[in-house]
Amino acid sequence: MDDAGRHGVVFRSLETERLAVVPIARLLFGVPYTWARMRVSQQPGNRWLYESRRRWPAAGLTSRLSIRVGGPVEPSTLEEWLTARWGLHARIAGRTRWVPNSHGPWPLHQAEVLELRADLLAAAGVEPAGERLRALFSPGVRARFGLPVLVR
Repeated sequence: MDDAGRHGVVFRSLETERLAVVPIARLLFGVPYTWARMRVSQQPGNRWLYESRRRWPAAGLTSRLSIRVGGPVEPSTLEEWLTARWGLHARIAGRTRWVPNSHGPWPLHQAEVLELRADLLAAAGVEPAGERLRALFSPGVRARFGLPVLVR
């Protein structure tokens, strides 16, 4: 949350398969996109596999997550807050800006983590702390982004 009470996410790293997005997102929006080979696939037994292998920068870093999806769940207050994402805080032209984001509630389902390999957490300087949260899955929502607002 910034001093004006605007909630938002600060991204340490984002992956994309679209090479053209990387310099545009980095220069114009201050979002740390990286170029990666990515794959998401649904597998038998209501399993999903997410794979990412970074191409640039720091080529070779990987992320691999395999989950089994269960039934719908009611999110806890914390889970609702974590998935709400009211906006994005980013450095654009040397100044911090907030980009509003609006969408409906994420439909959340139970998820069991079957495999996790996450080189990207350490590479982004993130070290997990505290108790592990329960794993959740969502088929997604449609989001709309507004114009950036300068954070003072």
